[in-house]
Amino acid sequence: MWGMDSILVPIDFSRVTRCVVTEAIRLASRRGGRIVLLHVVNPPGLAGGADAVFTELAPLIESLQDAAAGELERWRLFVGKRYRDVDAVQAAGYPALEIGRAARKHRARYIVMGSHGHTGFYDLLIGSTTSGVLRRAPCPLVVVRDEPSRDAPRGG
Repeated sequence: MWGMDSILVPIDFSRVTRCVVTEAIRLASRRGGRIVLLHVVNPPGLAGGADAVFTELAPLIESLQDAAAGELERWRLFVGKRYRDVDAVQAAGYPALEIGRAARKHRARYIVMGSHGHTGFYDLLIGSTTSGVLRRAPCPLVVVRDEPSRDAPRGG
């Protein structure tokens, strides 16, 4: 645990990640505190028999974590060039649960995360990580949408 409050920034390396880290940098620049980038490796659902689970799941999770570690480090360096106090951590498990745990561990003042444009049907069946975090968050949640494309119609 750090000596100061932090801004927890869960990232999944999707298109919205750049918008999320940009907003986190903006917020940290105004409020201070450490930016903590978090990536949660969500192991795939268990399929097949118990033998397959024990022999194949551990190497798969390790492979996913190794791949994510390099990408997480690239984002840490990206943020570090724009804001002086940044760290990156990785966890494995159910993302909403792990984000809530990390928020408490790092004494997050805010959580800044992306919202994905899944359909309502997808969210109904699978559940939204963002809504799961909202239910568990010990602090305010800032939800960032991906910037609309230039071709998107303008409201007015």
